[in-house]
Amino acid sequence: MPKDYVQLTTGRVAYSQSPGTGPDLVLLHSNSTCGDIFVHQLGDLGNRARVTAIDLPGHGGSDDLTDLSLYGLVGFAEIVGAALERLGIAHPLVVGTSLGGHIVLEMTRSHAMAGAMIVGTPPYSRDPARIGEAYRPDPVAALSFVGEMSETQIAEFADALSDGQGTDPMWRDAVRRTDPNMRRHLAAGLFDPAAGEQRALAENCPVPLAIVNGAEDRFIDLDYVDSLAYANLWSGRTYRIEGAGHAPFFSRPEAFNALLGQMAKTVFGD
Repeated sequence: MPKDYVQLTTGRVAYSQSPGTGPDLVLLHSNSTCGDIFVHQLGDLGNRARVTAIDLPGHGGSDDLTDLSLYGLVGFAEIVGAALERLGIAHPLVVGTSLGGHIVLEMTRSHAMAGAMIVGTPPYSRDPARIGEAYRPDPVAALSFVGEMSETQIAEFADALSDGQGTDPMWRDAVRRTDPNMRRHLAAGLFDPAAGEQRALAENCPVPLAIVNGAEDRFIDLDYVDSLAYANLWSGRTYRIEGAGHAPFFSRPEAFNALLGQMAKTVFGD
């Protein structure tokens, strides 16, 4: 997928952007993938909106970070915000999947947006002892924090992230390319005391917040996600897409894009 770049003090940030001239939709990917996983959104929604898929630092076409302390929610949020400012994207609907969703919640503290959608992203408590409330036990999830991966681990992680479609070279290549230092430092970055409390950020989101998950997500506790007291929940309910796991935007794009399109109409107007 063709990429362009913005140069920041922290390095180059790669992005793909659709030709549409409508409202701005910004997409943030999961740990160890890249913006290419949003191929169905760039294509299917890209003529009705300006869809921008960012490659996070240490992923895809973006540079690795030399300051490893920036591999966390605060650093990612600041870098994505700076990239959007350079691109002239001032008031987008921001969609994040998995790690990308946690970054979206962090961005609500300091960056203007029309709305937020999180996918496969349980708003966890900062207390590490309570992390089990948000996630389901799954041995593959531990690979999220493994630096150098074997080819077997790459294949296993790619398959889990893609709802069983990891044989697509795009997914394996993305996992293989990811900076191992990012995964090594990510756990600390998720619990950085400088970051906002994820559960509180979701429950008190200042903009409409959509909660969309695959009904068969193997990593997150859907009942926990649905139980939180969201003050600004878009459409007044959470969504589970049938037949999808951790990547409903990829495995069930028609259902996912219908929800995203509907939300865009709501927050931007017809």
